[in-house]
Amino acid sequence: MKRRATTVGIVAAAAGAAGLGVALWQARGRGERGAATADATDPHGLYALRFVQPGGAMLELAQFRGRALLLNFWATWCPPCVREMPMIERFYQAQRAQAQAAGRPAWRILGLAVDKRAAVAEYLARQPVSYDIAVAGFDAMQWGRDWGNDKNGLPFTVAFAADGRVLARKSGELVEGELERWPLA
Repeated sequence: MKRRATTVGIVAAAAGAAGLGVALWQARGRGERGAATADATDPHGLYALRFVQPGGAMLELAQFRGRALLLNFWATWCPPCVREMPMIERFYQAQRAQAQAAGRPAWRILGLAVDKRAAVAEYLARQPVSYDIAVAGFDAMQWGRDWGNDKNGLPFTVAFAADGRVLARKSGELVEGELERWPLA
């Protein structure tokens, strides 16, 4: 009888843990970041996400739908991440000027910080950039894996076409001129 009660207890505990795991998985990405949903026009759930910006405002990725997007995962504590930010800023400024001269929409760039909001705000006060920055915390690492960051490292950059297709990705630090060679069309 004692053995049966122990077995029933173990099975009940396992079922409860599985239920909790499913509930946590379903809740993943909610709160400040929103929830990814199944959408044939958004195969990666990208446009359903929302993130808090360093100043506290919300950034909804739905506003990027129909626009090419370069998404860069970074952190203030990651030396290669902060080294590549000035180069990404130069790329952003140059391609924005080219797009304006050609009368076409510019690429959107989003730096998604795998960090704490206060640390990001403090860093940006010293080293500002003109492209969008949002804070995702460590949940962002799962999205990075979903979008091809199989090494789960930082920095990680992924380019999405206007229709949401992944065009290019890189795990590791970008080098000068590299983004200009990507198939960003």
